[in-house]
Amino acid sequence: MNKELVKFLLILNKLLIISRYKINETNVLSTLNLIQKKSVHLMNGREEAIEQLIEEALLIDGKIILDIENQYSSSYNEILSETQCNTIFQYLQLINVVIEEIKALILLNKYQRAFELVDAIHCLPEMLIQKNWNAREYWEVFIHPYREKWDSSFLFEMENTDIK
Repeated sequence: MNKELVKFLLILNKLLIISRYKINETNVLSTLNLIQKKSVHLMNGREEAIEQLIEEALLIDGKIILDIENQYSSSYNEILSETQCNTIFQYLQLINVVIEEIKALILLNKYQRAFELVDAIHCLPEMLIQKNWNAREYWEVFIHPYREKWDSSFLFEMENTDIK
C-alpha cells in the first residue's frame, strides 16, 4: 500500500492546488467534499478509496493523474514505516478539520481567507512523504503565518498534542 498511499497524497496535493485557484467557483465545494470523503474512507481501512479518488480526480482534471507519475521524486520515502503511515493518517484528520473550516469560509463568502487557508495546507500531503519531513518546520512556515493574520488560536490545540 505504500506506493498507493504516496499516490493518494500526491493527488490530494493536486486537488488542493486546484481548489486554491478555483476558490470562488461553485464546484470547489464538491472537490473539498471529495477529499474529505476519500480521506475518511482510507483512514477507515477502505483501500479502494485510493483508486476511487484517482477516478474522480480524472473527472475534475484529466491531466492530474498524468503528472503524478512524473512527480514521484527521489526525495519521497519509497517505503513508509508503520509510524510514518500513522503520522500520515493523523495529518489526514487535520486536513479534514481544515477543509471544514475552508468550506465554512467559502459559504460566508470569505474567499481571501479561504484561499490563504488552502494555501497553508495544500503542500502538506506532499511534505508528509518527504524523507526530510519536519512537523515543526511545517507548522512554523505554513500555519503560524495564517494564525498571525486571521486567527491566533487556529489549530493551536492540535499543534500542541501528539500530532507533532
